[in-house]
Amino acid sequence: MVIVHRSYVLYLAMPWEPAIVGDEKLTFLRLVLYVSRRKAMREVLQSKIHKATVTEADLSYIGSITIDQVLMDRVDLWEGQKVLVVSNTSGNRLETYVIKGEANSGVICMNGAASHLIKKGEEIIIIGFAFSDSPIKPKCILVDDKNHFVKIL
Repeated sequence: MVIVHRSYVLYLAMPWEPAIVGDEKLTFLRLVLYVSRRKAMREVLQSKIHKATVTEADLSYIGSITIDQVLMDRVDLWEGQKVLVVSNTSGNRLETYVIKGEANSGVICMNGAASHLIKKGEEIIIIGFAFSDSPIKPKCILVDDKNHFVKIL
């Protein structure tokens, strides 16, 4: 059986079995037509913290980037969310996940192996993405050299 939810197929078994879309059963051919008319999911910019300064680099910690909770809330980043971190200083780029830091501390800490690529004092951009079938307005902010909010970009 095939189960379709909004824009994507959740489970596909045998093509000769009926598909359930809402309360409607569809044959395989009708399902293919239904899915092909749906919008494609795209990975788009969701949030960005621009010109942040790395305040710490902790090689002994197990992975991730620690970000001041206030900054996370401003750009709608979740703890555990995957982010791209780009260094304006070295040009290095890496993907990791977010850990919530103390509110209003200005902390931006590269943890674990990531601290080999991006070091304390480097200027970085932290970018979060989301999957969407339509355009979204990203939440982008500029911070000062102490990682305190300056303005919305």
